[in-house]
Amino acid sequence: MDIFGHSDYKLYLEEKIENMPRKGRGVKKALSEYVGFQTAYLSKVLGAGAHFSLEQGLKIAAFFGLSHLESKFFFLLIQKQRAGTVQLKNHFQKEMDEIKAVRLDLKKRLKVKGEIAKSDESRYYSSWHYAAVHLGLLIEGRQTIAEISEALRLPKSVVGEVLEFLVTIGLARANRSGFEIGPGHPLHLSKNSPEIFKHHANWRVHALGTLDTSEPSNLHYTSVASIAKKDIPKFMEIFLKCIEQYRATLTESAPEDTMQVLCMDFYNLK
Repeated sequence: MDIFGHSDYKLYLEEKIENMPRKGRGVKKALSEYVGFQTAYLSKVLGAGAHFSLEQGLKIAAFFGLSHLESKFFFLLIQKQRAGTVQLKNHFQKEMDEIKAVRLDLKKRLKVKGEIAKSDESRYYSSWHYAAVHLGLLIEGRQTIAEISEALRLPKSVVGEVLEFLVTIGLARANRSGFEIGPGHPLHLSKNSPEIFKHHANWRVHALGTLDTSEPSNLHYTSVASIAKKDIPKFMEIFLKCIEQYRATLTESAPEDTMQVLCMDFYNLK
């Protein structure tokens, strides 16, 4: 749910909770326990003239996994509604309008170009988080920040930042139940891309963290061998055919319930 289209933080919270799985059943209780107040106080604020403090707003933003920019906008909504003068309300409204104007200009620029910008490509490949969250949206049960956070063992705030970026560049979009993969072009890096090193490095570093797990779907194989130099092309052909078969099978496999990572290294040890 896009917070930037709201002018009342209370209505935003009510709608956000209502659109969560099972219509947000149990969320208010969990939120109250996380922030540190009674559920009755939460209901009082949402339904009456009382307001959350900024300290409480910070914890609420963390609970829902709001990104940095979303959190900033959320604080401005609270400050505007807490403001005691029209002049102060207008001050906070101006700051919110500036944030929305920047976002609007970015969306227009990306729409005109019809492709992911090089600067955005650089950010996308700066960490494995982006591809994991992006492609994970195809899997049922990974449509909300909480679900993605639990599946990937990432903080909600990190997931929120990633989703905000993906939505902004068209690779994801928000819906009533959370998020879905967007209409943006599938990403593919050529071997000459300046981002290819980061892409390979990100997933190999991530793979190191799975070495001590006993998941049956994990396979790790390392071999160091002395071979005849003339046989290198034969091994290359074996691996290339394996990759071709893998890619062909990949297109036939529906993205239903799991993600697998393939890293293959075959190189000369000087």
